[in-house]
Amino acid sequence: MATSFGMTIVLTGQSLLQADPRSFTPEATERTQAMLAGDVVFTNFETTVREAGDDQANLTPYPGSGGHFAPPGALFALRELGVNLLSLANNHSFDFGKLGVRNTLRRTKAMGFAGSGAGDNLTEAAAPTYLKTDKGTVALISAASGLINEHAPASASSAGINVINLDGGVEDKDAGQPRESDRQRVLSSIREAKKHADVVISYHHNHVYDRSFPKMMRERLPERHFPPRWIKQWAREQIDAGADIVVLHGAPILQGVEIYRGNPIFYDMGNFIFQLPPRSDGMFEDEVWSGAIATVEMSKEGQLRAISFEPIVLNQNGRGEGAEGVATRGLPSPAIGNQARDILNRIVMRSEPFGTRFSFSENRAILNLAGR
Repeated sequence: MATSFGMTIVLTGQSLLQADPRSFTPEATERTQAMLAGDVVFTNFETTVREAGDDQANLTPYPGSGGHFAPPGALFALRELGVNLLSLANNHSFDFGKLGVRNTLRRTKAMGFAGSGAGDNLTEAAAPTYLKTDKGTVALISAASGLINEHAPASASSAGINVINLDGGVEDKDAGQPRESDRQRVLSSIREAKKHADVVISYHHNHVYDRSFPKMMRERLPERHFPPRWIKQWAREQIDAGADIVVLHGAPILQGVEIYRGNPIFYDMGNFIFQLPPRSDGMFEDEVWSGAIATVEMSKEGQLRAISFEPIVLNQNGRGEGAEGVATRGLPSPAIGNQARDILNRIVMRSEPFGTRFSFSENRAILNLAGR
């Protein structure tokens, strides 16, 4: 299939929400909308929905995480920003148990989001979602690996998320490889999506590195800046199966970009919204409070035409205490000056191992596709 007019796809970092930011900062919506001009605007919903009156007993985070959940207003906020494509597969998708998964599924469908990676059963969680636009149809397949609650994987008869397990790993040396049944499930979904969509996006939320993820982040090990070997192999395999774009989150910091067989792999897009509770601050470095927004331009034939990055910064401190403090923390603004250059230089440096080159225009980095 070919798009009729060309298409603009905006890819953001992950959106970890625990409150509706519009409640206290309506001005932030207008500021952020201006950065998300596209036919398709994608993020990962790094949380789960708790409805008013839901019993707190449903809280089931993975050990040590404390758990994240958000009111339905958080989804309304994303929709108002222009987001229309969502991954629902990540390590916090099950933080409010099966009830949270069902809440999120019901709300996203009712609000018109195209969401993938979670479902009432494994077939639904693994299936592509389709977003129809005036410029063509985009498919999204979503999966997650690492730091997953043991009850989170969807099964034939149980709600949950699309999980990739790894086999054959050696502790602190090699993460292993995707379990064959999980690998084939994701690749099959990509092939199916290719039959029905103009552009196929495959999303992966990963916390499985060759080193222990908590140790890697706490000790600021250099491995956090680059994808592990298995992820590089796996991302390329997804493109071989028909994905046009592969995008990842998880670290949560910016990693590099690779162009493989003419298709982009965004190894980690970092954060877009990060309403991190203060109790978790010690786990992460200052870099998590910055990121970038990628704009991908597709030609009318559905081929990659251009990629640019706009750097952003997130405020580390909210306004006030309690709910206001959470709602007003970790919201994006355009980065400027030296801070913008530093963020863009991280992308450039971390893309060098893949032979990816950039030029600069004002506060943007433009990926050089010439000669590819």
